[in-house]
Amino acid sequence: MTIARITTSEATKAVVIFAGWGMDAHPFASLHKDGYDIFVVYDYCQPEANLGVFERYDEICIIAWSWGVPAAAEFIKHNSGRLPISATIAVNGTLTPIDDTDGIPEAIFQATLDSLSETSLQKFYRRMCGSASSYRLFAESLPQCDLASLREELQAIRDNGASHQSPLVFDRVIIGKSDLIIPTANQRHAWQGHPCISEAEWPHLPDFQCIIDLYIRDKALIRHRFSSAVNTYPKEADVQYHIATRLFELWRSCDSSEHKDILELGAGCGFLTRHYINTPWCRSTTLVDLYAGTDGVEIGDAETYAIDGKKFDCIVSASTIQWFNSPRRFINRAADALPEGGMMVLSGFGDRHFHELDGLVPKSLFYYSVADFAKLIPDRLQLVRAEEETITIRFTSIRDMLDHLRLTGVNAVSSTQTVAITRRIMSAMQNLPSLTLTYNPTYFILKKI
Repeated sequence: MTIARITTSEATKAVVIFAGWGMDAHPFASLHKDGYDIFVVYDYCQPEANLGVFERYDEICIIAWSWGVPAAAEFIKHNSGRLPISATIAVNGTLTPIDDTDGIPEAIFQATLDSLSETSLQKFYRRMCGSASSYRLFAESLPQCDLASLREELQAIRDNGASHQSPLVFDRVIIGKSDLIIPTANQRHAWQGHPCISEAEWPHLPDFQCIIDLYIRDKALIRHRFSSAVNTYPKEADVQYHIATRLFELWRSCDSSEHKDILELGAGCGFLTRHYINTPWCRSTTLVDLYAGTDGVEIGDAETYAIDGKKFDCIVSASTIQWFNSPRRFINRAADALPEGGMMVLSGFGDRHFHELDGLVPKSLFYYSVADFAKLIPDRLQLVRAEEETITIRFTSIRDMLDHLRLTGVNAVSSTQTVAITRRIMSAMQNLPSLTLTYNPTYFILKKI
């Protein structure tokens, strides 16, 4: 496979796009993300790749598209121990690239291979784009691929076959509702049961910039938004304080031992910390967050914090994991670091969280139901306790509701997105008889076995 660098900066994080068939770097040249370098992988005739280009990054996010999905799945499986892979997103592709029910139908694939010509290639691109206007935009940066190499790559896709990795190798699946290449129904069938599936009004060619903006975390922006709200957060975040208190109660009910070395990730303003610090229960504590919301916080990325080689009896986190690029990989890393009998204590939000904003605000964070979260738990962890609840807040005006979101820092999206989202909310909700926001906190107590 070929790895092409799209952007070069001093970033310590990278986004790697595994492209579909018939691609090279040209169609991706305009992609960008603050804090990340962008790479594109294409041409899967040879599975080997030079991993040296990724050595300096402390976090690598993967977006796999079309027939790049099985290639990315194998890459992730074989390199997760060597590379700091976090977010993994599959879009408009499946683990079985040629399949009558879970991929592109066999007859269509064979016809594409048998009749490949310059004319048929352009027809493929038009169907991939979904509309004449989209094709005209795509044609401005057409891939520079010769037919012989494309035919060889098609044959390699057949020879490589399906990936036999678990569907959970991908954190998130996005399915285009208007895909004319890999039928939408086949994608739905292939990914059924996956804990995080969304659908978009896209043809086979997705909006990659939209995917990057929505689903790859801008951690500098998150830090800025929450640190800007540090003075208002304690006054406004009554629900978050309740969540921290309830998480601590569940933790104590499942583990009464004392003198623990505790790692708290996403310590924020110390809502959870104050319940256990300076008590016999706590021997030592390490607090980590993107910003100093309370005394003693070590500034760092909670998701990628170097847990390995350090000894903690408990790893705890309240209302934070939904912000991670990959909650599943974080849970696996934490499980590896804990000793036998060690505890992992987490709270997140369920799939009914802020349901009033469905269709108005993109669901870019991870909101797992209790059942779906259970799918992320590795065998070496025992689920000791799981619980969820709903908490409804009522507002007297749309402005009060928007102020609540702003003052608690929970709207950590770009300024452009914030303006558009605000307008949608105000337009949709201005005539509602009542204004509410529903929090759906989820709680999990896990034990290393």
